[in-house]
Amino acid sequence: MRKLLALLLITLISCKESEEISQVMTPALVTANGGDNSLSFIDPNTMEEKQRIYLKAPRATYLHHLGLSPQADKIALAFPEYDFSEGHDGLHNLQVQGHVSVWNKASNKLENTYTVPYANHNAVFSPDGKEIWTGLVSHSGRILVHSALDGSQLATITVGADPHEILFANEGRYVVVTCLESSFLTVIDAQTKKVIRDIKVDPFPTNVWPGRDTYHVIVENSTQKTINIIDLRSFQVIDHLDLDFAPGYSAFDEEGNLWICTKGQNYLRKFRKADGSWKEIQKIETHHDPHQFLIFASKLWLVNQKQNTVQIIDLKTGDITGSISVGLKPNAIIYMP
Repeated sequence: MRKLLALLLITLISCKESEEISQVMTPALVTANGGDNSLSFIDPNTMEEKQRIYLKAPRATYLHHLGLSPQADKIALAFPEYDFSEGHDGLHNLQVQGHVSVWNKASNKLENTYTVPYANHNAVFSPDGKEIWTGLVSHSGRILVHSALDGSQLATITVGADPHEILFANEGRYVVVTCLESSFLTVIDAQTKKVIRDIKVDPFPTNVWPGRDTYHVIVENSTQKTINIIDLRSFQVIDHLDLDFAPGYSAFDEEGNLWICTKGQNYLRKFRKADGSWKEIQKIETHHDPHQFLIFASKLWLVNQKQNTVQIIDLKTGDITGSISVGLKPNAIIYMP
């Protein structure tokens, strides 16, 4: 009963907060806050949270990751009925649904909300803005494609068990996804909606992230404590890092340094390749559970999922120059112009 009352209270607050905001303040850095289904809008100049919008999300869901539309006027949102901040293994004993919604900046409302059979990790727009793709984290291993206009289902694509993050790459020609119960990065032709290649990577890959350019991606493997870098023109692993920690979100800066969040430890690490090998050149202590980051305006904006903060880090020195409180359990950050 207490949980039900708390849920009703959050719902009432969410409706009230969203309706009070008549104009969304952009440009901004936007975080997805899974603990209270809200979006935090951060002014990149003043480095302050200017707005927090509570979404009228489906009941008992946890907002997870953000997919900006090509026109930068909408965000595709995944609302799994599972809290991924508690670890992904808990899904093995559950059968819960997921949901996809589109948040419209002009109206500050969710539109085209639809339900999918299993929890979903993220939702992304196609490069032309006409489709939304989402993966079902289950042993049945499916990717669903829906119309961004009306939410109607356009395609079902069978992949390996437990697909996680979905990413468009190679100038939008391919969709790539890692399946946790496999040893492959699956490549899908975005036009035909067919699997065209399974690229061998280290066993049980956790997630895939953008590489230095549209032709490369980073495959994170927290089980094997490795990172594979894939060239999508040759469909091959072209580089590899063996680590002494479980990697989380990873991304390159403009100078070619690789920044890696450390799972289960409160550190952000910086690697540089020299003389043919990768070396750790900096280890930065962070707030609790560094989960994702965005490199923007010569700074690294780090989301700490279990401390409800965004830390601002100088790319050159690695100094932490600021900290911003956001909504509960932030798990993603994007720039919205």
